[in-house]
Amino acid sequence: MPGPRGSKPDLASPDAYFIPPPQPAVDLGSIQRELGALNEAVKTLKEQSKTQSEKLETVCLDVHGAKAALRLLRWVVGVIGTLLALFLAAYLQHLFSGK
Repeated sequence: MPGPRGSKPDLASPDAYFIPPPQPAVDLGSIQRELGALNEAVKTLKEQSKTQSEKLETVCLDVHGAKAALRLLRWVVGVIGTLLALFLAAYLQHLFSGK
């Protein structure tokens, strides 16, 4: 308790060390509005992520299809090349055999 006027406060009393609690600088309504905006932003990002995931899945399927088509094309070209080589070898053998 403070003493008479002009005297020093009693340092042993709790009142000498009392610090008033800080007052909030922002009102709670403003914080709630900001949280609402953040929630909407998170929902939008989730939807965009889902859309991009679906697009990526479509691209993966397209790439897989293209790879399968190239394998088939490579196989067909290999078979045709082999047959042409056999026919050419038979033709050249017939041509140079002298018959």
